[in-house]
Amino acid sequence: MTFLATLGSAREPNGAELFTHWVPEAVAIDPSRRERLGATPHDLEFTLEGEGGGVFGVHIADGAVRGSVGALEHADLPVRLDVATWRALSSARPPAR
Repeated sequence: MTFLATLGSAREPNGAELFTHWVPEAVAIDPSRRERLGATPHDLEFTLEGEGGGVFGVHIADGAVRGSVGALEHADLPVRLDVATWRALSSARPPAR
């Protein structure tokens, strides 16, 4: 099952929707995901380059996820990729080569 199918949607979200709504919701409704996250806090920063991109934060703590829009003051893991690759990964389709 793809990430989008897990959330019951056939359309691809924009970056803000994905990071502030869909990812936190996917974790909230899945006990096994919450358990795997554990209690250690982590902040990830995703930079999506190109049209439709932006900078987004994912904050993980105590088995929960919260998303934000904009650069983080400190990121434990910065991730940078282009929008086409991000879309392919979020829909479980490999990027065209």
